[in-house]
Amino acid sequence: MCPESCRKLAQQVKALEAVIVHTYRIIAFYALKLTDPKEASEIWKTYALFCEEAIKTLRLAKDKFPQGTTVDVYDLALDYWEATQERYEENLKDSECRLNASLQTS
Repeated sequence: MCPESCRKLAQQVKALEAVIVHTYRIIAFYALKLTDPKEASEIWKTYALFCEEAIKTLRLAKDKFPQGTTVDVYDLALDYWEATQERYEENLKDSECRLNASLQTS
């Protein structure tokens, strides 16, 4: 039987999982609506920082409670961080291409 503190941690981890997934979806939707890829890259960068903080917190929890759901959510956070980095880099590259194109037409 899991002590009360273990149950509370499991609830908090599930809540963090929901925030990671839900926030990613909102940002992905919003970033697609933006016309400026530089602005989109900044949004992805901010979300990546959030993921990094979540990963740090989950790493501590997973080391302390390796038998819980923390390990799965830790892996999920890493996956979302990686996807976020890809989108950040893609948007940053697009913004640089856009800048170069505008400089060539000037």
